[in-house]
Amino acid sequence: MPGAQDFIATLHVLAAGDGAVEDVQRAVWVVFTRYLQEAETPLGNQGAVEAYVVQLQDALTAVKLGTSSPRFEALRGYTHELVIEWLRNH
Repeated sequence: MPGAQDFIATLHVLAAGDGAVEDVQRAVWVVFTRYLQEAETPLGNQGAVEAYVVQLQDALTAVKLGTSSPRFEALRGYTHELVIEWLRNH
């Protein structure tokens, strides 16, 4: 099961690319969906998955302090929105 830091490292890789913003956001959505699926299988209960997603949210907030890349910041913000939406719905 990947951790929040692995997810953030993936965001850095995606931000370093030169794909269109829409394509990169779609890739972030796919990575986030996979992150959720990989958390749901071993954790097994909704409360544990929520805690796992909150850890990602906290890591996204913490990394904001050291962000210097506008493209990474855009992906971080987009991911943060996905996390908030997921938490509201679950």
